[in-house]
Amino acid sequence: MSIENGDRRKYLRFESSVNAKIITDKDVICPRVKNFSPIGIRFNTDTPIGENADFEISLQLPEAKNPVHIQCKSIWQKEENEQEKKYFDIGAKFVTIEEDNKNTFLKVLCDLLYGKKVL
Repeated sequence: MSIENGDRRKYLRFESSVNAKIITDKDVICPRVKNFSPIGIRFNTDTPIGENADFEISLQLPEAKNPVHIQCKSIWQKEENEQEKKYFDIGAKFVTIEEDNKNTFLKVLCDLLYGKKVL
């Protein structure tokens, strides 16, 4: 968990190594999740998604039998370069979480918040 001094966010962000898949109208993408909160997620990918794009993300959370499926909307996207390799840093908000997955997602957030290492 990281908290930056002067951060104006309403929710804590949890650094993550969660496996994920993004399903768009055009593609299936395997992003590198950087962090997430109760209301959104930040990740890197080689494929641009674009601002205000709707997509589904599938998160494989610890101790969950099945992935958690969340409908998202991208809020921002920045093109980055690292050692001559281009990638996209993307922030998205959660729009809806599958009803069957809400308790699993909330349990992981609570475990992270109260210091029980789950990721």
